Amino acid sequence: MNQEQLLQLVAKHASPPRALSASNNSLLPGTGFCAVCARPILATYCQCYRCDQDQKGEYGGELADQVITLSYAVKGHSQKAQFYSDLFRYKDDQPSRVAQNRLLAMVALTRMAHSACFVSEGEFSWVTGVPSTRGRKTLLVELSRVLMPDVDFLETRFVGNPAVPRDRVLTPDAFEISHRISGRVLVVEDTWVTGSNAQSLAIQLKRAGASHVTIVTLARLLDYRDRETAAYINGGGIDHDWGLQPCPVIQRDCTSL
Repeated sequence: MNQEQLLQLVAKHASPPRALSASNNSLLPGTGFCAVCARPILATYCQCYRCDQDQKGEYGGELADQVITLSYAVKGHSQKAQFYSDLFRYKDDQPSRVAQNRLLAMVALTRMAHSACFVSEGEFSWVTGVPSTRGRKTLLVELSRVLMPDVDFLETRFVGNPAVPRDRVLTPDAFEISHRISGRVLVVEDTWVTGSNAQSLAIQLKRAGASHVTIVTLARLLDYRDRETAAYINGGGIDHDWGLQPCPVIQRDCTSL
């Protein structure tokens, strides 16, 4: 497929992160975004509560150095509901090929448009995906290789108890790295709710020798019941189609295209 055809798969379904802010839209007074995960928050804060607690906690010095968010998906709202569904249906026991193709198209377009921005601070030595906590083979391996085709793939495993809730705690020991590493690592995650799994893996990667960890999240999941999320959506935040600009790495239009 060419670039235009790939865009047709994604543009009307996904929403770009941070499409509106208090500075460019009068409907969003006092609304800002978490500097880590891009969740809409009160503009008086720099980070959402969860990301702030993680940075102040036991593992604060070992968290990912950078989190790049490619899109938003919203729970509890009818608009663009297909994309929210895609993020779960792509990894079903009988996965939706349409959902998989949409995610592959998003990642391929991101690489085409912004590969130079991803390595502006240094080349990556490894790329990996957050492993399934249920032992399932997911598309994250392929997505990782599409995003960084010339970078070695790093095998990681989930070795924790899948029955133990991890959505509110960091559990780095639940992940295992295949061998000692060095250099910069890029981690691909499909969805970010609290970031527990991705950040836990980032901690373990640093313990294995990584000097820098970047997490790329395909979609930050938002909940329409959240006040700031509702304000963002009601102000037209997800009315915008997903596109090649602004750049998800530098959060403004770039010159890579």
